[in-house]
Amino acid sequence: MTKSKLLAIFISWLGIREPDHAFIIDKYNNFFDIHGHRPRGYRVTYRDAWCATGLSSAIIEAGGGEEYPLECGCQEMIELYEERGEYFDRGSCEPQSGDIIFYDWQGDGHADHVGLVESVDGQILTVIECNNDDAVKRRTIGVDSPYIKGYARPKYEAEGKPAQEDVVIPEMNYPDGEAVYRLYNSVGEEHFYTKSRDEANALALAGWVYEGIAFVAPKSGLEVERMVASDGRHCYVTIGQEYDALLAAGYVLEGGAFYTTDANTFPNIPVYRAYNPNSGDHVFTIKVTEYEALCDIGWIGEGIRFYAVR
Repeated sequence: MTKSKLLAIFISWLGIREPDHAFIIDKYNNFFDIHGHRPRGYRVTYRDAWCATGLSSAIIEAGGGEEYPLECGCQEMIELYEERGEYFDRGSCEPQSGDIIFYDWQGDGHADHVGLVESVDGQILTVIECNNDDAVKRRTIGVDSPYIKGYARPKYEAEGKPAQEDVVIPEMNYPDGEAVYRLYNSVGEEHFYTKSRDEANALALAGWVYEGIAFVAPKSGLEVERMVASDGRHCYVTIGQEYDALLAAGYVLEGGAFYTTDANTFPNIPVYRAYNPNSGDHVFTIKVTEYEALCDIGWIGEGIRFYAVR
């Protein structure tokens, strides 16, 4: 199991909420149905807290089920990593991406929540957690927070060369803007957009199809928000009537995806949006020919949504 594979799975799960998390619980239980030796003999139910179960399921999905500790309890998971010499109390190591982070909300010395460190920016950690407000969500927390109990640092496999060269996302630098990468998940029938090369690369390594640069967004301006539904499907909108309607429909704000401008002036170019009424997918494109072709096969043309610099 590589670190990038595990992180990519967690990223792809962002936005999954109860009761749509059932497949995560099933993955954990089914693994032990096949391999036996269920931790403490317990079969997890859909009503149980599922932060450790979710992490274990992601490890199974990443191919590490037979080599890395699996547990449905946080404190029990710590004990397994302690036996391997891979657990460190807060303050005894510098946290890094890929660390498993354990929390002690009650301050009683007993771990009661767990997540996976996605990134470290100075003294701020970005963590992805299952069962965070009944969903898979990101949390930002300071490295000195007293709620952090410690970290497990699995001995990940070396990052191998991807089987296909085209899943390695190139780093594109523009003096006047930021590349917005476009990927497609054929299983969920969803297009995904991000200006983060690391996020795009992680999804490509997890099986998403990299479709290239959708457009180049300005480096500042009007922020396009990324929102996620309970089924994990994303939508990208600016603050306004559509944003409010999505919140009312149960979408959760994940944060800013990229910047845009509403200035219809040269050299800005329009970004069109087409909607698939069958799958619920959206495509953003600056190519009029692609937009018209989608409309010709039954997609709903939603016109110009915003503008890019190229």
